[in-house]
Amino acid sequence: MRLTRRGKAAVVIAMTGLMLGAFWLGTERGSHAAETPGSAPRQEVRTVAVGRDDVLWETAVRARPHTDPRLTVRRIAQLNGLPGSVVQPGRRLRPPVR
Repeated sequence: MRLTRRGKAAVVIAMTGLMLGAFWLGTERGSHAAETPGSAPRQEVRTVAVGRDDVLWETAVRARPHTDPRLTVRRIAQLNGLPGSVVQPGRRLRPPVR
């Protein structure tokens, strides 16, 4: 079976419509799932203020004492958009959730 140029375009448009429809339904279900009664309450975002003599390593150890601090430092940097492990005093950081 051969498809003409118009037939190929129709197949591409139909498949694109199906994928967009599936994506739209998936996002609608996800947004309503958080609002249903009886669901788990949302966790508050915990932040930690960086003191004058604090280093990121100590913050990582306090946040997740039973985990390798190198992994936790990397995760804190990712969560907070830090370019490296240097942190300015007074900055509030989001540590990873346990």
